[in-house]
Amino acid sequence: MLQRIGTGIVLSVITMIIAALVEMKRLETAQEHGLVDLPNATIPMSFWWLIPQYALFGIAESLTMVGLQEVFYDQVPSDLRSVGLSLNLSIFGVGNFLSSFLISLIEKATGGNGRYSWFDNNLNRAHLDYFHWLLAGMSAVQLVSYVYFAKSYIYNRGGYSVMDCCDNSTQLGLVNQVNVKFSCLEELHRAVNVLILKAIVSNYPKYQQTLDMPIAVPSAYN
Repeated sequence: MLQRIGTGIVLSVITMIIAALVEMKRLETAQEHGLVDLPNATIPMSFWWLIPQYALFGIAESLTMVGLQEVFYDQVPSDLRSVGLSLNLSIFGVGNFLSSFLISLIEKATGGNGRYSWFDNNLNRAHLDYFHWLLAGMSAVQLVSYVYFAKSYIYNRGGYSVMDCCDNSTQLGLVNQVNVKFSCLEELHRAVNVLILKAIVSNYPKYQQTLDMPIAVPSAYN
């Protein structure tokens, strides 16, 4: 599963590089045809230029998302799997927040004072290619750090519970508490049975001998 995530990150780096090259080609074509100051004009380029980056991006995202779901479900204690899946979803929320923050920061840093920002309304004057190169560099750094930590990761080969994370004394204390609770439930079950039988006998005296019989306790309480 870690290999799947790593493959997705590699594909995301390649995707950003391709996107940057295609954007550079688009800006060059706009300049060649004198369309730089005509933001509403159609650039004479085929839409097939966009197919490779979107195809690779879809594959990369599917590999990464599925891999993360497996990690947060299979590599956490069985008692915390719902929490793991919630943390998996929180990754995308935090990522979207950081993405918006990064775009706002770049907009303020590159715009103003009569300059064209990377995200200018006139895309022929903007520099989305710079943004793609920045994302490619950030993804490359992420890939290096991911490989570094993934190499030392030890897989959990079987589901384990929170009890496995406790020392022996803590486990013994938890077991004793559970045993006490089951003993209380057993006594409560017996008392309820006696009350029911007494109610039956009060209406049907012929069942008086039933009170002399031992009351069975379901196997779930044994």
